[in-house]
Amino acid sequence: MTFDPAEFLDKIGRFQGEYPQQKLMYDRMDALRWSSRINETSPQNMLLIGESGVGKTHLVRKYVLDSNAEHAGTQEGQLPVVYVQLPLPFSMRNLYHSIQESLGNAVPEVARSTVDLQRRTLALLETRNVEMVIFDEAHHIGMSRNVSITQALESMIHLGNMANAALVLVGPEEIRTMQQHDMRFFRRFSLSELRRFEFVDGDYIAFLRSIEAQITPFPVSLSDTQISTLLYKLSQGLIGILMPLIQFALRKVVLENSFERIDVPQFVDALFEAQKMLFGDDEQLTW
Repeated sequence: MTFDPAEFLDKIGRFQGEYPQQKLMYDRMDALRWSSRINETSPQNMLLIGESGVGKTHLVRKYVLDSNAEHAGTQEGQLPVVYVQLPLPFSMRNLYHSIQESLGNAVPEVARSTVDLQRRTLALLETRNVEMVIFDEAHHIGMSRNVSITQALESMIHLGNMANAALVLVGPEEIRTMQQHDMRFFRRFSLSELRRFEFVDGDYIAFLRSIEAQITPFPVSLSDTQISTLLYKLSQGLIGILMPLIQFALRKVVLENSFERIDVPQFVDALFEAQKMLFGDDEQLTW
């Protein structure tokens, strides 16, 4: 079969790695959605925390795509899981506008009051049969000058209760304090932490092998000792660095060499070039 560089580049641009820690988080979110269906008054919610670059957004976006794909065609207009990036600056009006946009209402209707906008948002959530709303960049709540953390969380929980939808707030370590802000929030939000890969951890090799499985045959073995060690050194186990390193390195070697003749030394050189392209020539970034 003739090798098509354009098709290959398209595939590496859509890489979706998988690993056991990811499956654990998906199982927990599935359980929250199940709980929202059987508990019609107060769905349980989650805080998903992790340092920058650990792969939080990568994880939840994939969950949204997979979950909604499973329900495609089962009921017209149904959208079980909604991804919302919290606005900056954060306000309740901006929050409701962001939810509406994520539900496909690209131009939110002008509401005379925040209460009216809340009602319109709730109606959309109910119409689309939403079971879970994932709010990314949750630390934006704490940066608001006009809305306290307590006010924001109470309003979001109220919206989730009325729509019978579980909430997942995603953000850095600092949002842990939201759970500790009030005993009510501690009870209503479970805490899950996504951690960077450890080199000796099987999750890391499982992740690399899941990428290899998406292209057959893969030009080099990412799980090979030499390559996996270098990838870990360059990324320090952070998916937010690991993924673009692999993607840019593969792009370089495919465009400059025959696919069939790619070897380990070429790929290693391409990884160092990818590092420079992503982070510049600062030697301090060679971990």
